[in-house]
Amino acid sequence: ALGRGAVPGMGPAPVSLMTFPFFHVAAFTSFYGVMAAGGTLVLMDKWDADEALRLIRVHGVTHFAGVPTTALQLLDAAERTGDGLASLTLFSTGGAAAPPGLVGRLTARYGERIEPRNGYGLTETGGGVLANAGADYRAHPGAVGRPTPVTEVRITAATGEALPEGEVGELWLRGQSLFRGYWRDAAATDEAFGDGGWFRTGDLAVERAGRVAVVDRITDMVIRGGENVYCVEVEGVLHDHPDVSDAAVLGIPHPVLGEEVVAVVRLRAGATVTAGALRDHVGGQLAAFKVPARVLFTDEPLPRNATGKLLKPRLRILAESAEPLTGARLGPPAHPVTGA
Repeated sequence: ALGRGAVPGMGPAPVSLMTFPFFHVAAFTSFYGVMAAGGTLVLMDKWDADEALRLIRVHGVTHFAGVPTTALQLLDAAERTGDGLASLTLFSTGGAAAPPGLVGRLTARYGERIEPRNGYGLTETGGGVLANAGADYRAHPGAVGRPTPVTEVRITAATGEALPEGEVGELWLRGQSLFRGYWRDAAATDEAFGDGGWFRTGDLAVERAGRVAVVDRITDMVIRGGENVYCVEVEGVLHDHPDVSDAAVLGIPHPVLGEEVVAVVRLRAGATVTAGALRDHVGGQLAAFKVPARVLFTDEPLPRNATGKLLKPRLRILAESAEPLTGARLGPPAHPVTGA
């Protein structure tokens, strides 16, 4: 609201369909935001896209809040049924990285009537501390936005030194909403904080013109032959393909390169796109070393936790057991992944 020059809480009281699990900090953010504005919360026992559409119609829901996976499923259901989401004015995602194409898809179908919003926050920050909304989000769909007035941002090198604008490093945060430490765990607290009270998030990010884009978790980044591959970036390009329902990108060991890039993809019903075509799709937008050596297909939903984050250790085990990599850029034919 402040970014748009508006006063928070003014205007009609929101009716929000809040689909985050209540143990997650994103639910806390959504809950207190709606309650502070005198609004109404609409809740679900279990996520179901068609039921969500019904609740939006019945209750005149104005705000949707959920992880990117449920957001994409809601858009799929609305397109399949021709639902115009007539009452909706805000479409907010959090809890995991949103594919950059999500906001374009929302805008292409509903114009500017529904405001897109995403952001960034952690349990340790007490919820969202970066926000990207409206026209700024449409113009910069890969970003998580600007910090709140009481949050400071620093992008740092491994040494802890601040990096210049445009360089990728670890995202450090400092501000009033951050926690003081982990309960009765001084060692973990000391490890989490750098000099000057800066909190190490464990996320890689880049800052441009005061706007932050998170590129990956430090632990998820693939180092292929000395080159850094940010999985979130490759996943976003795969999500842009019309035949792709969901995608995960990860690294698995390689005897020469150290790690190789593998994608696990779930296609939309009836889609016939090949692994080679998806690799060409990625290669048309990203550098060659970022193109997955193999694309593995699965008919099952990709494993995620309750907050929508991909369970990559499970996928890595399956990818490593599928077939050893040869090192050839074309890679072997794609193989189905079962049990993902």
